[in-house]
This record gives sequence, structure tokens and C-alpha cells, in this order.
Amino acid sequence: MKVLYRQTASDDIVRQFRYYLLTAEAPEIALRFRDAVRRTIQSLGQNPHVGPRYSSSNPRVQNLRS
Repeated sequence: MKVLYRQTASDDIVRQFRYYLLTAEAPEIALRFRDAVRRTIQSLGQNPHVGPRYSSSNPRVQNLRS
């Protein structure tokens, strides 16, 4: 299954990566963060029903899992 995420999520990931890389001057942490995000996205794609459903009356988030 393809994992879709909003532009705000992508922006958050990039912002955090840049923080580790540039502000914190911790390139090794930046790379570990990037790899962890990639592994998590891959895992979600392979196991889309893992975790309990998120309970909400908002129809836009009905199928989210936490």
C-alpha cells in the first residue's frame, strides 16, 4: 500500500532534518532521523492496519491509526 502524507508532514520532516544537520550540527543524528523516517514509512506501507484506529468524528481522519 502506498503511504500518503500531507505537505505539512513532509515540511515537518524536512525541517527536523535540517535542524539536526545545520542548527544542532549533528549530521549523524540527521542521517539516523532520515533513515528512521524511511523505515517507518516502509513499515506503514507494508502493515497499513497496525495499531488501533484513531477515534474521531472528523471524516478526514476516520481511517487513521495511532
